[in-house]
Amino acid sequence: MRGSRLRILLGVAMAGVVVGHSLAYFAALPNASARAELLARTGHSYWTGTVLLALAVSAVAFARHIREHVRLPLSEGATGQSHLLVGLWLAVIQVSAYAVIEVTERLASGYPIQQMFHSALPVIGVAVQVLVACASTLLLGLLARVAEALTGTLARCFAPSPSPRCWAPGSDPHAIAQGLLWAACRGRAPPLQPASR
Repeated sequence: MRGSRLRILLGVAMAGVVVGHSLAYFAALPNASARAELLARTGHSYWTGTVLLALAVSAVAFARHIREHVRLPLSEGATGQSHLLVGLWLAVIQVSAYAVIEVTERLASGYPIQQMFHSALPVIGVAVQVLVACASTLLLGLLARVAEALTGTLARCFAPSPSPRCWAPGSDPHAIAQGLLWAACRGRAPPLQPASR
């Protein structure tokens, strides 16, 4: 995996962990007051800033992903194989990061770690992380296809004209001038008459 691709996927994974973490708490604790109380006790005071940072990182990662596919489109076979690997990679990274974050938050706040396993939150959290990783993979694939289609359309629109009247940077202006002179001399004069004796 190339360095630029790895950075893009790490940005997407970071955003996915944060989104999945938030969704897991919403799903496990639909009651807003109970959720706020648990978040306060388990050391989530930093969470608003983390969500904003994750949104910014994901925007940059998706923009770089689009740029990469504009510059280096993938072949059809490589795309299908790539999506499966990306989905698995994102799921493993996000589930691992989610587990580390949950344990670290509880250790930092003094909340008993064993209490975490008396609720459905860990199972819901892992399931949500896998779903978010799948959604991120689908979004990456969709953005890649859109970028490649747009690149193909623009390439056809701005293809160099075969007409010698259009000069494109990089083409030989002498050859174009010769073509124009030949076209100007051809067929414009009256036909040659045989000389009378």
